[in-house]
Amino acid sequence: MSDTIYYNSLILPTIEEIKASTDILSDDNLTTVVRVKEHFAVKYGDHLHLIEVDNLQFLAGQNIPVPRVYSAFIDPETNIRYIIMEYIPGQSLAKLLPSLQPAEKTKICKLLKDTFTRLREIPSQGYLGALNRQPYRNGFFVTEDQEPGISGPFRNQPEMNVTILNILSYFARPAYIRFIREIINRTFIGHRTVFTHGELRSKHVIVEQIGLCEDGSPDFKITIIEWETAGWYPEYWEFCEAIIACEPGFDWLDQLRVIFPPYHRELLMLQSIHSTVCS
Repeated sequence: MSDTIYYNSLILPTIEEIKASTDILSDDNLTTVVRVKEHFAVKYGDHLHLIEVDNLQFLAGQNIPVPRVYSAFIDPETNIRYIIMEYIPGQSLAKLLPSLQPAEKTKICKLLKDTFTRLREIPSQGYLGALNRQPYRNGFFVTEDQEPGISGPFRNQPEMNVTILNILSYFARPAYIRFIREIINRTFIGHRTVFTHGELRSKHVIVEQIGLCEDGSPDFKITIIEWETAGWYPEYWEFCEAIIACEPGFDWLDQLRVIFPPYHRELLMLQSIHSTVCS
């Protein structure tokens, strides 16, 4: 895989150049992201799922701020998967938050709120699951063989609720499942289906200062990365999952309350489910 690959006038990096890069942007032991040359960020790993490419291309068509994809492929010799994307300058919101002024936080949160509002305006495709009726890649629903009864797609919320109860049944006694079934079905019902990130964290938001506003304050541009778990979810999902994953007292909690409409009942229910599954 050392043949030269072109994207328009750009010469894309080879596998050898990718592996030689020491400019590591992220590494979670499953996938690695490195910067290669001036223009490229390359995500690779044998656990990488190329559905992220479909998600990024779909979102680019909806004017959502995501990295451009130049190429994606599997190395037949190693089975390692690669996604070559544009490198996004800036810093993660996770690193920036402690140093931002309140007005700057407000400005960035408005950009995020506007982005997720646009996402929620994309017409539903009539199911719950990943793009193109594929199974969820969200960790809560993932199984080794992507079993449809667990990983989806699901026709509607009641069908998704059955799966949540089935997952709970591996960790809780039958009496508890009988008790909580009605509560789940009364809580997780009647929500719109929206396309969303599925695992939004402050580290997934890249912020770049692009100049100054008329009042002299900084002007920002955001790009959201890591879209592997994206898909069609009930509208409460992103808010609840982001809150549950956030460390108590972390400044990101305050921003999430601005970015998303609140779903307090759903949050308490999902927290209870997570505590049962993870205990």
